[in-house]
Amino acid sequence: MDKESEKEAPIQKDTKNIKSDTRLMNLLRQAVEAVEDDEGWAMLGPIGTHISNHASFDQRNYGFKKLSDLFQAIDLFEMKKTNGSVLWVRDKKKAKQIGKLK
Repeated sequence: MDKESEKEAPIQKDTKNIKSDTRLMNLLRQAVEAVEDDEGWAMLGPIGTHISNHASFDQRNYGFKKLSDLFQAIDLFEMKKTNGSVLWVRDKKKAKQIGKLK
């Protein structure tokens, strides 16, 4: 492996350690909440924008090239795709609360 590919491949942290990072979990939940719709779903793009406007956060520090990969790995959020490529995210806790209200 050459030096350039080593830079591109971040070292992925253990998901258990990531989930126990309270600051990160709060940041992700607050970002989703800030841009979510009535059913708790939020588009990934605005989530990323919200995070970048409010924190010096970079998912590569946790070993993920993309924010969507981080959300999938921690498995505390539901994810869905619409129109073939638009990613939506919802906190699983929020989904349970909304389900109980219906």
